[in-house]
Amino acid sequence: MFNPAKYCLRNTRTAWVIYTVLMLLGIHSYLNIGRQEYPDFTIRTANIITAYPGRTSSQVEQQVTEPIEQAIRQMPEIKEIKSTSKNGVSIVTVELLDTIFDMEPIWQDLRNKVVGTTLPQGVQEPEIQDEIGEVFPFLYALTSDGYEPHEVVKIGNEIRDQLLKVKGVAKVELHGAQQERIYVEYSSAKLESLGLSPDVLARELQNQNTVANSGTVVTGIERLTIMTQGEYTTLDGIRKTRLSVPGEATSIYLSGIAKVKRGYLEPSRGYSHYNGEKALCIAVSMIKGGVITNVGTEVQNEIDLIQESLPIGLDIERMFFQPEYVEESIRSFLINIGQAFFSSY
Repeated sequence: MFNPAKYCLRNTRTAWVIYTVLMLLGIHSYLNIGRQEYPDFTIRTANIITAYPGRTSSQVEQQVTEPIEQAIRQMPEIKEIKSTSKNGVSIVTVELLDTIFDMEPIWQDLRNKVVGTTLPQGVQEPEIQDEIGEVFPFLYALTSDGYEPHEVVKIGNEIRDQLLKVKGVAKVELHGAQQERIYVEYSSAKLESLGLSPDVLARELQNQNTVANSGTVVTGIERLTIMTQGEYTTLDGIRKTRLSVPGEATSIYLSGIAKVKRGYLEPSRGYSHYNGEKALCIAVSMIKGGVITNVGTEVQNEIDLIQESLPIGLDIERMFFQPEYVEESIRSFLINIGQAFFSSY
């Protein structure tokens, strides 16, 4: 005989079991779901920037932009190609089809196509920007007092290597680093008196600072390639470069006609500032799907350890820390959930 009391009791227990399972699954999902301030979205655009110093926009168009466009048009994933040719620089913008989601193999194919393009002598290596829109949720400033810019960059590189070992960190970039340059200052009148020119001087230095293939040696069943290394490693090495003087049997040192010194790229391509002072910005991104609050804790703990080992005069300041905003958003969300839950009773 049907017993309503037993039926209701049995269904009540089943409902509580289902409710408990769903609650546990919800808690598990809440604890492990990826959290960040801004959602991930796919960027299907890349820029190819190529410098060709001293050339007009027409020359850049014919000798750089068109060959690059022809090379990448072979890719079936390409939706649209736009280009701009200016004096000394080529900018090619590539947009992929909307159906493409796995970007890395496509960008790698793009890089291979560009690298394999035959470009005239004097063209600098193309810069491929295929990570437009990447988010860096952790920003730190490395400030210094009494240190040279190259010393700060060296320590910044060491900090980057340490942060890359942190679980959940995908990439670490340095911004605001001043690029070093070696400057050779000479007197045009003195060069002319020796029968030399700036072009000859530049060519001699370039020929000296090369690694050349000097042939091969066969030993048994192995063939070994001999490379002659002439790369400069010190300023004194540059100063001791010998230059042939036209019409004379002797040569002279570069230091006898020019001053060689170390400096920085002018004008600089960009500075980073913190509290009105120049600083080296350390930008940290995390892997996709990571819990930003957990990764942020690991990154901050590592930064604290690094700070303890830094020399006096160097400090790491926190510029932007996205987990703070995420935690505040989560806190507000939980409060709203709680209010909605209790207001229903």
